[in-house]
Amino acid sequence: TLIGFSAQDGTADEHVVLNTWNNTGDYYIRVSGRNGTFNNRDPFQLKVTVLGGACGSFIPANLPPSGTNPTAGNFKTIILQDVNRMEGSAAEKSALVSKLQALAGRSEVQGVLVDLSLDPRIVAVRDQAIANSGCPYATNLWATEAQSIIKRYWELNSALAYVVLVGNDGVIPFFRYPDRSPVSPESDFEPPVLDNSISEANLRLKYVLSQDAYGARTEISLQDRTLPLPELAVGRLVETAAEASTVVDAYLSTGAGVAPRPSSALVTSYGFLEDGSRAVLQQLQDGLTPTSGPAPTIDSLIDPAAQPPEDPHSWTADQLRNLLLGSRHDLIFLAGHFNPSRLLAADYTTTVSAAEIAASPVNFTNALIYSSGCHSGYNIVNDQGVPGVTDAPPDWTQAFARKGATLIAGTGYQYGDADATEYSERLYLNFTQQLRIGTGPVAIGKALLTAKRDYLATTGVEIDGIFEKTILVSTLFGLPMLSVDLPNRIAAPTLPPVVSGTSPVLAGTPGATLKLHTADITITPTLQRVTKDLINAANNAPVQTVYYTGANGVVARPGYPILPLEIANVTNVDGVVRGVGFRGGVFADESNIQPHTSVPATELAGSHPVFYSPFFFPVQPWQVNYYDYLTDPLNGTIRLMVTPVQYKSNAAGSVTGTLRHFTSMQFRLYYSQDKSAAALAAPPTIAHVGTQVSGDTVQFSIEVNRSNEVAGVQEVWVTYSTVNGTTWQPLDLIRNPNNPGLWEGTLTGVQPADLRFIVQAASGTGLISLDTNQGDYYTPGIDPGALPLPPSSGQPQAQATTITLQNPPNAGAFGEQAAVTARLTSNGTPLAGQLINFGL
Repeated sequence: TLIGFSAQDGTADEHVVLNTWNNTGDYYIRVSGRNGTFNNRDPFQLKVTVLGGACGSFIPANLPPSGTNPTAGNFKTIILQDVNRMEGSAAEKSALVSKLQALAGRSEVQGVLVDLSLDPRIVAVRDQAIANSGCPYATNLWATEAQSIIKRYWELNSALAYVVLVGNDGVIPFFRYPDRSPVSPESDFEPPVLDNSISEANLRLKYVLSQDAYGARTEISLQDRTLPLPELAVGRLVETAAEASTVVDAYLSTGAGVAPRPSSALVTSYGFLEDGSRAVLQQLQDGLTPTSGPAPTIDSLIDPAAQPPEDPHSWTADQLRNLLLGSRHDLIFLAGHFNPSRLLAADYTTTVSAAEIAASPVNFTNALIYSSGCHSGYNIVNDQGVPGVTDAPPDWTQAFARKGATLIAGTGYQYGDADATEYSERLYLNFTQQLRIGTGPVAIGKALLTAKRDYLATTGVEIDGIFEKTILVSTLFGLPMLSVDLPNRIAAPTLPPVVSGTSPVLAGTPGATLKLHTADITITPTLQRVTKDLINAANNAPVQTVYYTGANGVVARPGYPILPLEIANVTNVDGVVRGVGFRGGVFADESNIQPHTSVPATELAGSHPVFYSPFFFPVQPWQVNYYDYLTDPLNGTIRLMVTPVQYKSNAAGSVTGTLRHFTSMQFRLYYSQDKSAAALAAPPTIAHVGTQVSGDTVQFSIEVNRSNEVAGVQEVWVTYSTVNGTTWQPLDLIRNPNNPGLWEGTLTGVQPADLRFIVQAASGTGLISLDTNQGDYYTPGIDPGALPLPPSSGQPQAQATTITLQNPPNAGAFGEQAAVTARLTSNGTPLAGQLINFGL
């Protein structure tokens, strides 16, 4: 959808291009002026153009009622099957159904087997999706109907823990999610598959395949898309009836679903995945080494990240074959570059194929293989492959299924970081750790489920793009209840709460009626400075970059400075943390620093980009993480995530700037148990920030609008610093008795021109508004939203400008340089000496 809005006099013209994906309903646009500036003389005009696309003409049909009637049976596992649509002979399909029935009857499984082919609603929505194969929305409707059966069983069986999907994407579909990753979108991936197939539509239209939603009751909204919060462990059996039977047979051969105790492991890696792979290797070494008895067999092929493929020491496919196909390994982590049927060796020349796995005599029964390779878990639907072009089966999912093994791998691109253990590296390291936590056998599916939840709960930035994709694409192919019992175990890590008690707000304030409580805390970061020596690709000159690590590692976001992470458990019985206010802090500035930036990588680790920011970034170096609490409101943890470092560039185009690190930060937490209509109200609106300067005195006048009469405005304060200072300090404002929307306060004994401040306002339910003047901070005596003087004043008037790129390059190879120029004009007249920022 293309949405354009403009002022009636033509002085403003803006466009919003929105892919509505699977969304239906209303779309809202808010137009606001800086620091409360508005113009009610010239209304805006809105024009909407619907561009349509593959789903533009699709109209969902009215579906018949479901024929599946869930029952209460204290079930732990639900098994969805449509075996008749799977590839295989009638005898193979019949044998698979019998084995699934035996699986469901196992005491540790306690399963219910649901035949989707008997449900008329499923059949109708399936046929609709096949008839509209070019529209992923139609496929998602099919998946949603299958999901609804699980949810209905879940309501009657609170002990439900596992979901088993029997069949490939053409039998029980993956859910499709928008691919918002900034690098390596799924549209770059070409397996290839048939035109006009469901698989092709998914790739060309940039969707990500995931089965997490089959085990989720809650999906959170992330702007134009949703993210499921997994609660049940989900596994999938692919692709033919015979292959699925082999995996079930492997499970049935165990005692109580526990694989023989692991005593061997293999880890492979090269390039930017080295750090994460070495961490996985260490966990496996520690976990497999018993306190007494024979030592485990631990093999590895891990090349240094800086070692080029052409180095004669880079490991080859033959070296991998000797280890992978020479003897059994119980636990195998394969990090490297994949396609659905081949693994590229560290020499970037030789490969190992999935077919070799399937044909080998090695016993992989109930072995666990997991991989951070791109598309190592992309199961090509056999009848959607291109004859004579697509690699013949098996792909990796089928190959390991034929061997009775469990595979955890990505259905899409999986990412690493050139310096940090981030993205898929962090997820699979956490998964490895989960196999070691606690006592007794650990279900593989639950270990992956917990690793995903921890990944969400320990991410210190907004979950977007690559973070979403990392969670969504990691997929278990096998039975999620299969368990392993490592000999050397560890206790689960703990994060003790930092708030022991809270205080009710003052009587007579809006929050008193709503039982609002507050707690003031101080975060004292544990920072370690790290330098990196790089080479400027343009002139081969050495460059030193800097970043800090925190007590809980780092936050790496594509193209942004790597930031330290401090996590505090702010869970408290007095309510849910509704808002966090910044009250002050102590900091130190380092000059002329080039920050070390994150480089997400899939096929290649790219160059570290130069980061530019005209204000201190991130503007808000704290946020609340609710993901663990949302998946488990009774036992989940609410976390305050603090990234106590900010960066500001010296000037436009400068590669260096000021790196500010905090030694302490003070916050006020607002706790509320209120669930009335007031709890749904938005935070207050800071309508206008005004100041008056007189000598060494600053008078603050802040206009704040309440969003709800009951929630009201609880308190408003200014947090201020000075240009060359080292602290932020709070100044609480007082409500004007004659104007309830006006909050005032005075600072004396200051140099107003050196003062910088931000404004925060809390509602009676604890929601916070933060106004930082778009990151630039406010200066007393300056109103950034002030309207220009009228023409009658005789003052120079602002003129409309136009900027045009001059013959910009539209393509280039990685590592090449390109010159970009722009022309700035006003009413057709070129303008000289003006500042233009180029962003890439």
